[in-house]
Amino acid sequence: MRLGNLIDILEQIAPTNRAESWDNVGLLVGDPEQNVSQILLTIDYTPQVAAEAKKLGAQLVIAYHPPIFHPLKQLTSSSLIWNAIRDGIALYSPHTALDVADGGTNDMLADVLGMVDRQPLRPASAQPTQCKLVVFVPQDAVDQVSQAIFDAGTVAAVFKAPEPAHFSATRQANRRSANRENSNESPKSAWKRFCQSNEPKQ
Repeated sequence: MRLGNLIDILEQIAPTNRAESWDNVGLLVGDPEQNVSQILLTIDYTPQVAAEAKKLGAQLVIAYHPPIFHPLKQLTSSSLIWNAIRDGIALYSPHTALDVADGGTNDMLADVLGMVDRQPLRPASAQPTQCKLVVFVPQDAVDQVSQAIFDAGTVAAVFKAPEPAHFSATRQANRRSANRENSNESPKSAWKRFCQSNEPKQ
């Protein structure tokens, strides 16, 4: 079977986009186009497991814990990762994606404990509702650009530099609404007042 097709199946079982943000999951070593006929399953990819995979002629090792977790600073011939690449052994890790999958690690542990009413310890992190935008514009376009961003629903801060002007804006829709409700000033007037009060002092 083509490795890429096998990964598609693994994604259906434990979607990697549900893994924790700090985790390192999915295909860590290998070519999606390579063929796979032998697979070895393990908790940790140790030297003993690597030797067994080579002995069995496995083209893929699925390790629960990611063999690559921290950034690699060296990749030498004494490294398990180096040898996996040299021997054509792909490495895949589901880790926390498998933990939260239906019927995954957490469900299996709950079955062992006889748990019936199951709930997450904490909900998945929500998507950010704010974003930060930083742009550089010509000096004579600052007012036009800042007004356009303000009209789009942002509260912004302008810091004028000699050339070019540095403009940064952070989306804060709630604050914008509150500012408009509590002021009789026009948006452009309030904006200019805000910018003047926040200009860097010489």
